Amino acid sequence: MCVQYGTAAGLEQACLTQPSESELSLKVCPAFVYPNADEAGYYAYELSVADYKALAQNFKRLSPRSRVGLVANFTTLLQSGRVELGALAHVLRKVDGDSPVLWEAVEFLFRRLRLLATSDADRQQLAKLAVQTSASVVKRIGLAPGGGRDAVASRPHVLWLRAAVGDDATAVAEAKRLTDRWLAGTAKADPELLRVAIAASASDADAALFDRVAAKLSQAATPEQRITVLEGLAGFEKPALVQRALDMTLSSAVRTQDVGYVYRPLLENPNTQSSTLMWLYRHAEDLSSRLPPFVLKRVAAELSYLCEQSAVGEVSKVLGPKLKRTEGGARALAQALEQASICATHRTALAGKLADSLKVAPPTVAR
Repeated sequence: MCVQYGTAAGLEQACLTQPSESELSLKVCPAFVYPNADEAGYYAYELSVADYKALAQNFKRLSPRSRVGLVANFTTLLQSGRVELGALAHVLRKVDGDSPVLWEAVEFLFRRLRLLATSDADRQQLAKLAVQTSASVVKRIGLAPGGGRDAVASRPHVLWLRAAVGDDATAVAEAKRLTDRWLAGTAKADPELLRVAIAASASDADAALFDRVAAKLSQAATPEQRITVLEGLAGFEKPALVQRALDMTLSSAVRTQDVGYVYRPLLENPNTQSSTLMWLYRHAEDLSSRLPPFVLKRVAAELSYLCEQSAVGEVSKVLGPKLKRTEGGARALAQALEQASICATHRTALAGKLADSLKVAPPTVAR
């Protein structure tokens, strides 16, 4: 086990090298201590609020791997129901860097965080946090296509953060601009950015846009183009359009190996979970007869995003018998529902408290 710590001279490292050792001796009193230097160890950790704040204040001094690790560790704690949300919010407001891996970790953390929101106040506070977290990187790389390799690879995660969680008007407008260009056949944006843009444009859209996006499926010449269309269709949130997207997965329009590109986004999104679950219940037999075992296992794994105890019980009752007939299906479902149950318990405990827990003073930006 090795830790990284900050001194006036820079970064230092100290390690426990023997199983019998339980204490580390540092050369000086450190400005901060990061418990898993460069993510060399396979473990999670919990710190005091004061220690998290010290890491937040010194975020840019951490190594690139440790920056990602700090964010990813919060996700691990969040999934176990043990996270200190005030400390998490403080760190997120100090996150900075152009690494795509960092912003992918931030996106994954917010995907889990938004499952805990139970009120408009929760969602509004989460939106503020998303905008504040991404403020610095947006200033540097913007939301429109272009820039170097890291900017191109980071931008889809940042656009998702701003549009899907932050409900930022500028981000939503850029998403719709890119979608319009794609529909007109003039978009040259990175495919990952297009997928985020189309889904963001679709969230409050009507059947007219759904039809235009769906028409692109028959024109897709490559797997990449098919995925772009399918994830775009999974971005529609109106129940009737959710059902249309799901119905397509039982038709020849969608290849069986591709159905996960529809199911996963719909199950991850709190706004479409309910409609998606009702559809899965109605079509459980169709799914078990049409989809190969490896696809059914993937669908089962995505059920970990459920965050309501009643849904956990119902899924086990309705889908459990079907998945037991699939090799590895029962195990995949059990693991997913265990994670979902933890999330549901945490969500209940935070009811009425999440918004306040995420409120901390925003960082002072040097000018």
